[in-house]
Amino acid sequence: MYFWMTLCRNYSAPQSSTIEVRGTIGYIALEYGMGNEVSSLGDVYSFGILLLEMFTGKRPIDEMFKDDMNLRTHAKAGLAMQIEKILDPILLHNLNNQRSSLVEECLISIFEIGLACSNEMPNERMNMKDATAQLITVKEKLLAKIRCSYLNIQRVWLLLQRKQHMFGLMGMKH
Repeated sequence: MYFWMTLCRNYSAPQSSTIEVRGTIGYIALEYGMGNEVSSLGDVYSFGILLLEMFTGKRPIDEMFKDDMNLRTHAKAGLAMQIEKILDPILLHNLNNQRSSLVEECLISIFEIGLACSNEMPNERMNMKDATAQLITVKEKLLAKIRCSYLNIQRVWLLLQRKQHMFGLMGMKH
């Protein structure tokens, strides 16, 4: 999947210029369809849509989106109900063994970032610096959980080895 924009200026007439914006339907910011100028806020919109797509498994042009339903409204409605309703089934299947309140909290944060970045009003979108900082926080929370789980596994393994060693020694004494 590629999304891209080009800005073309025609300087054939000294005082006129035309702007042509191209992009992939569903990823291009809505304001460009109304003739607004290209800005970094359009990139933020595209990033938000891409983030929602990655975690829902749905493309913004999916057949299920008709009338007023779109990827954003789908994600927003799912957050209000249950995150399992909107989560990519493959991701959900892989997470079933690792379900926890922390994982769910992180997924909710990711969806909220995607929604904030893809806000329909450009001036209400989260900026990329804040989006990046929040995604890094989510990553650090998950990595801390993985490290903690790994340390717990190591402790259990060491205890088992000690017990095995102790029982081995006790067996030699008899």
